[in-house]
Amino acid sequence: MTVAEASTGAVSGVRLPAVISADDISERVGELGAEISAVYAGREPVLVLVLHGAFIFAADLTRALSTAHQVESLALASYDGRESSGEVQVVKDLGCDIAGRDVLIVEDIVDTGRTAAAALELLESRGPSSIEVVTLLDKPSRRVMEVKPRWVGFEIENVFVVGYGLDLDGRFRGLPYIADADAMDLKGAP
Repeated sequence: MTVAEASTGAVSGVRLPAVISADDISERVGELGAEISAVYAGREPVLVLVLHGAFIFAADLTRALSTAHQVESLALASYDGRESSGEVQVVKDLGCDIAGRDVLIVEDIVDTGRTAAAALELLESRGPSSIEVVTLLDKPSRRVMEVKPRWVGFEIENVFVVGYGLDLDGRFRGLPYIADADAMDLKGAP
């Protein structure tokens, strides 16, 4: 995918169908930033972004926050292509102690809930004073683990989506909007 393709959402000259526009994402991230800032006013939460998918959302959310905060990352792996493997592995752990701190897990999507549940279990065991989840996308129709994010950008149907950090085998993260990958055959896409 070229830079021009990424900025327009076209892949090999074909535009992927948008589920959520870049403008809608920007507006909603601003709203989430205001809501979260109000809750954490006077405190300094640790935002734990779940790599790799949440990095774009976390960057925009960080800029939308008006309260002081620290950013850390946690890499968890649970997908192989379009399917969740059912197992969550810690690939990269935090670089700081979160005991006694307010923690906000930043997710790209809560789908089956396995990754979010694993992150919550891992981080709760470290004694934070509070722990919450914010997710750009929520897909409750696929939930197999009981996870309820405190803040949700958008609730979506059961479609496989890419863009704005979400990928298919490492591709399409740079799309500026959320696209419906199920609407086209992407197996042969570059």
